[in-house]
Amino acid sequence: MHRGQYEYRIAEIMAEKTGTSPDDWYCVYRAREGMQVVFESIRAHEGSGEVLTQLLTCCTAVNPIIAAGLIPVYGDISRDTASLDPRRLPESTSLRAIVLQHTYGIVDASDSRDLVRAAHSLGALVIEDCAHGVTRMATDEQGVPVADFSIHSFGVEKILHTQFGGAVWVNPGLSKGEVARDVRDRLGALRPAGAYLTGLTGTFLFWNRVFNHLPGCVARPLRRVVTAARLFEPAVSDAERMGQMDHAPMRPSEKISRRVVAAFEDLDSDYESRSRVVSIYHQAFSGISGVGSFSAADEFGAQPLLKFPILVEGPMIADAITRACCAAGYYTSTWYRPELGPGVIDPCTYRVPVDRRGVRVCDDIIDRLVTLPTDCGEEGARRVIEIVEAHVGTAAAECEDVRMSCESLDESDLASCLRPVVLGGDVLAYSYGRCFFEAYGVKTQVISAVNVRVTSSSKFIDYVLDSTVGGSIEELYLMLRRRGIEMRREGKIPLLLGSADWQVRSICELKNRLADLYVIPYNDFDVFDRITQKGNFYALCEELGMPYPKTWTFDCSGGAQRIDPVGLMYPAIAKPSNSACYDTMAFDGKEKIYTVSSRDDLQRVFDLLQRVGYDKDLVVQEFIPGPDDSLCSLTTFSTSDGDVRVVSGGRVLLEDHDPARIGNPVAIQIERHDQLVDDAKRFCMHVGYVGFANFDAKYDERDGKYKFFEVNARPGANTYYMSAAGVNFVKPLVESFVLGKDVPYQEAYDDVLYTLVPKRVIRDYVFDVDARRRALDLYKSRRVANPFDSPGETLAHRLWARVRWVRQIDKFKRYMG
Repeated sequence: MHRGQYEYRIAEIMAEKTGTSPDDWYCVYRAREGMQVVFESIRAHEGSGEVLTQLLTCCTAVNPIIAAGLIPVYGDISRDTASLDPRRLPESTSLRAIVLQHTYGIVDASDSRDLVRAAHSLGALVIEDCAHGVTRMATDEQGVPVADFSIHSFGVEKILHTQFGGAVWVNPGLSKGEVARDVRDRLGALRPAGAYLTGLTGTFLFWNRVFNHLPGCVARPLRRVVTAARLFEPAVSDAERMGQMDHAPMRPSEKISRRVVAAFEDLDSDYESRSRVVSIYHQAFSGISGVGSFSAADEFGAQPLLKFPILVEGPMIADAITRACCAAGYYTSTWYRPELGPGVIDPCTYRVPVDRRGVRVCDDIIDRLVTLPTDCGEEGARRVIEIVEAHVGTAAAECEDVRMSCESLDESDLASCLRPVVLGGDVLAYSYGRCFFEAYGVKTQVISAVNVRVTSSSKFIDYVLDSTVGGSIEELYLMLRRRGIEMRREGKIPLLLGSADWQVRSICELKNRLADLYVIPYNDFDVFDRITQKGNFYALCEELGMPYPKTWTFDCSGGAQRIDPVGLMYPAIAKPSNSACYDTMAFDGKEKIYTVSSRDDLQRVFDLLQRVGYDKDLVVQEFIPGPDDSLCSLTTFSTSDGDVRVVSGGRVLLEDHDPARIGNPVAIQIERHDQLVDDAKRFCMHVGYVGFANFDAKYDERDGKYKFFEVNARPGANTYYMSAAGVNFVKPLVESFVLGKDVPYQEAYDDVLYTLVPKRVIRDYVFDVDARRRALDLYKSRRVANPFDSPGETLAHRLWARVRWVRQIDKFKRYMG
């Protein structure tokens, strides 16, 4: 390998400061590119598999894993080190590597050694991420580095302030020699960055000053334009937030290397200054109530941290401290909040876990994290401490006021303080708005990523367009937290609700983190996740003796495979088990439910789902014969012990036949089915179900039983039929969850037709003669309920509702002839 004068000098400096050899150091244009090379070599020699890392990190530390074709998985972190907890590593049979990150520069030798031992016992390699602490590596008792590879960054907002550059150390004693040799060969063969890219690195500070002096509404689009035009090399690009790498791995040019060498001249004095600031912080915060720190940062003398992390009561206080520090001239930021900072655009690519039980400590730390500057000098540190003290006391008092504002309520208070908040703008969102207004005279805030005109034009609703509703779970969390704090400060009690499965799933996932601000009338996430996975639901049906279709499941997360369910007769039904995950996906050929006519047709659907990235179970079921009017819908409301207190339901006369919405009822005739009610009550009591549940079933004329298809752990889209049949469906929510009252047992079975389609559609497409005659008789007697048909609505709403109404005629002509 040919190395230039300055590149070799970097290797010498790194070796001098770490007690290693220059021959084991390799320079890269960016540290993330060095990581990519290492992971590519691991995959080439060890095979595909998983890499364990943490969510309290930058997304660019995970991108190299994805780029190398490995799978990122996430472990929980330690409250002492903010790094992976060696005592809580998740089980894995295909672990190829573990990332040991020294977060903010905290190096805990003991935990690092334990993590390395655990990794090696599993046959995994250890990649040490020293991005926040250049030259500072974890060592054994003799001072010998313990990692297999060590990655150091000279990049943006790092210790050296050179914006670009990095270095990789390869352990000469690595037991997996083929991997080590391959990494060395690949790093040695990298080409240096060209003149144009080197020139761009010199404009980084200029462009940042420009962006910082412009309003955000101007700076953000300008940043995208100059980045797309290759006039600016951002610290983290939008492409990188989607899991991509901006460049193929490169070495730094000599010009970049010269800057790095010059920056090393001030490293020792910089570290000394930061250590003094860390010591001041540690002494001050150890005596301040409401502030926690990470013990490893000062366990063996003050470490020269890049940032000094503290934990406060919650995001409201954390954000206030960050803003105040910046306003006082001590620049800092909310590093790694949201997770995978600065927040990812496509969480599915990163395999961000939906089930957060394995990362609870990490979630708690991210919620309460503040990162204080350590390059501010001793006087600056004392001023920052004063800012923290002032905000901890003031904000803590405000939080206490927020928590107490929900106490001692009665129904007469609701008109002035109840604030329903609904995610999504569909028919259920409108129904919530209408029913809350009719019951309590309050308007509902509907937050949606798209403008659903029939809902946004309603007088019952304050409609908010916010793209974070369709973004990552962390972006949604921060948006809801901010809005919840604002509403609490206004004396409101926000009741948080979702329209679609995936929105309710997100709310359940965030329930523990938002419960201090919102009333959340849903099950805990573990219950929600268990019963909404169709395979688990059918297992419960089997246990409780509830009839359901004969069912097979196939795992889409594995490799290519032939599927041929033994005993399955065609046609059959195939549907994704995890509807909350599936609903967020978009691809050609997507259908809500697939009717398959043969084994080859079933294989086509399975291959399609694998190809588009669906990695949950595919459920395959026997086809229950019968038209739409053999289907039934049942809605229940249960109290905290699973006791069903409200029930309503009916016979589905028509379903939507649009492939993207098939299975959604558009006309329901209210009627009671004793078997369904009895079975649903047993189910809710057995699982301790809380709140609304919506069961889908179909009458099987072959044995005279209703077969359960699924349970929606929320009110169904058509739950307004409960209000139409005698019980305003929002009242049990408010009585039980807001007022804490006992809900009397009620059944809503008034003789009424719930419909989203015109009479003409009922007449032409309900083929059961008796059901059609009964429905048309209900039209004659004006016992028909359409949630969008509300007296006194705005003219705009009535127009959009009419457009929606008329379009149903064309839709049924198109799909049913």
